[in-house]
Amino acid sequence: MLLHKQVSETIMFQKREVPHLEIERAMIYVPDTSWMYSHHASITHFKNKFIAIWSNGIIDEDKPGQRVAFSSSKDFVHWSKPQVLAAPSVYKYDTLNVLTAAGFYQFNDTLVAYYGEYSPYKTNTHLVVSMVIRTQ
Repeated sequence: MLLHKQVSETIMFQKREVPHLEIERAMIYVPDTSWMYSHHASITHFKNKFIAIWSNGIIDEDKPGQRVAFSSSKDFVHWSKPQVLAAPSVYKYDTLNVLTAAGFYQFNDTLVAYYGEYSPYKTNTHLVVSMVIRTQ
């Protein structure tokens, strides 16, 4: 009977009208001839500007050499030239680790960006704190 009630509530919820949200889009990064794959994007608003971070791969998703990039904007339309927030360390010999953007955390007057780093074989995984910004 409880299962039936949960199913009924789910069906009733699905029939409710959900408001249509207006969205805004902006192009932050367009690759040229390198660093072709971007994903894991996070955007936050801090100190009167938008800040975006994302994983940025040379050609493919989550492959050796993937880095974390960032950009900022005061109006969400015009973005600064992307910069490298973090570059991967060497795993073994000449093979690079993989970095993955992991979002932001804001507390009072501090903004922290996080990213993960792991080997090409998904071992030796750890979370890194980067880009600590504080208001004065």
